Amino acid sequence: MELRSEQKKFVDYAAKRIEEDKYCVCEMPTAFGKSFSALMLAKKLIDEKTAQRVIIATSNNSLAKSIFLEAKAIKNMPGYVLGIGKSNYLDLNKLALFMDSEIGSEILHLNKEKVEAAVKKPTIDFPNILIEDFLNELDIVDTNKREYIASNLALEKSNSESFKEYPIQITNYAFLLYKFMFDEKYAEPEDTVYIFDEIQELPNMAELTLNSSFSLYDYYLQLKTIAKIIRDNPGAPKTLVKLLSEWMDTTKRINDWTKNEKLAGRTITTDESAMQKKAKAILNDVFLSGKGKALIAKLNKFYKKAPFVELRIFINKFNDAINTLSSNDIYISFSQEKGFISFHTYDRNIRTNLADRFWSKIDRFIGITATAFLGQDAHDLEIYKRMGINLDDIKLGDRVIRQQKSKVCFIRPFLGILHPEQATYSITDKAFIEEDEKRFEYFADEILRGYDGKNTMVLVGGFDEVKLLAQKLESVKDKLVLAEQGKSVQNVIESFKKSGGILIATRNYATGINLKGDALERLFITKLPYPVHTTKKWAILKERNIDRFWIEYTNDMVMNFRQAIGRLICSPEDTGKIFLLDGKFNALSEGLKKRLIYFLEKVAVKE
Repeated sequence: MELRSEQKKFVDYAAKRIEEDKYCVCEMPTAFGKSFSALMLAKKLIDEKTAQRVIIATSNNSLAKSIFLEAKAIKNMPGYVLGIGKSNYLDLNKLALFMDSEIGSEILHLNKEKVEAAVKKPTIDFPNILIEDFLNELDIVDTNKREYIASNLALEKSNSESFKEYPIQITNYAFLLYKFMFDEKYAEPEDTVYIFDEIQELPNMAELTLNSSFSLYDYYLQLKTIAKIIRDNPGAPKTLVKLLSEWMDTTKRINDWTKNEKLAGRTITTDESAMQKKAKAILNDVFLSGKGKALIAKLNKFYKKAPFVELRIFINKFNDAINTLSSNDIYISFSQEKGFISFHTYDRNIRTNLADRFWSKIDRFIGITATAFLGQDAHDLEIYKRMGINLDDIKLGDRVIRQQKSKVCFIRPFLGILHPEQATYSITDKAFIEEDEKRFEYFADEILRGYDGKNTMVLVGGFDEVKLLAQKLESVKDKLVLAEQGKSVQNVIESFKKSGGILIATRNYATGINLKGDALERLFITKLPYPVHTTKKWAILKERNIDRFWIEYTNDMVMNFRQAIGRLICSPEDTGKIFLLDGKFNALSEGLKKRLIYFLEKVAVKE
């Protein structure tokens, strides 16, 4: 593969900024070939000895793996490794034992043939099996089950010490955030350059990394796991075996008492006094009671004599749980499956922590995104603020802040290969319809009017709206493919690719899916993709800084709106029609309307 002219401009421009020790964010639109361009930049930096090491980081393991596989097609590529650390790869020996166990049948209540097929598929192009791919293949979307499998079925030995042997490391944000923020011994050579793909996702990953959580169901599963291993150990004290059995029953009873199937999949951020009360009750009942203290003391004593990894995981989770449940800033969520309760803390100062503990350790980076611009001004540094490089209200000294401010470049846009004539768009002239029934009847009428047998995606709000719209489209029910709460995005998309028709999807389907050519030719947006404002992140931001809240909240919507358009038009060969049906568009400010239309008209003309 050869670099196109615009890709070459990017590589040359980015290399120049690196030579100047600059921070640089580049906007590269849909179909630009961001991953290939990032790899070619890394190659240039190593070949020309501008850097000793290049780290390419992206938002998740699947994207990191795809970049790693893409590197194989580049001639004379310097040595590279998929360096994402432990707890990411599936241990097949552990899986075999797990499938034959009682707890295995509880978590993966699937036949062995299906599990074996899920193991084989991810190894076609890649020797190691990512747990993320394995879980997606099996449609395991419940957070508790995913976390249990990641904790207990991962390969034990990390190969992270060998990563530095390679001049190019391809990784995920979580790996870097953990290393920079929690590993005091971690250090990269001074002449390391970072290339951040999908850099707009960095703050979201920082939130996940800096939060702590405790799931009572996961605690019960871990307890069940170690109880079986200890029970099978002939040298285990009978008093410990008995205490474990009693404690499992107690924990299961508390877990069943707290679960709420009506709230499955939801997060509760209001009524904090009630949450604190419930968290305190569980903290006292499970961890601070006489039996709880006796159990952890006996387990610590047993671990010194007969250590095993599952027990180490449990003891670590025990200590983390006490910290989470003791927090003053706590919120509750209910698992998608059955509504098991979990408690979460929220770091109020994500950007401050990024500035102090992440950006202060990075001298040179190039950020790549398709959605840097939320306005039309190349001097707009808004994305730096979103990433934590706002240099306001942080603990760095004045000298360091001045140095960092001098590093910050304006955003540099690059031309893509898409053109306005690829699609048409239309925007409703109706005001927003307040009544749900009438509003969804209107959506259904418009969708049926615009649906002409071409593969169609309809973006709604949440899963409740998916069901409501499906009811209104009863006349074409054989054509419908629905986003489901218990089904992974990957598998819903695979079903849609096979059957075609009308996919009714939620906001998170606006990003990260590939439907080229006739796989998708019609896009209906029934609801502008604003984030859920009741989550802890938005509630806290609104409370602390109302002006900043509206800027961030609107920016998030604009980014997702742009990403949604990219699902329909993502290559020069794509064509289609875009229908914006949300009546709230007509009540937006003129400035915000212009921003949305500006991005529409990058690939479409008004119908």
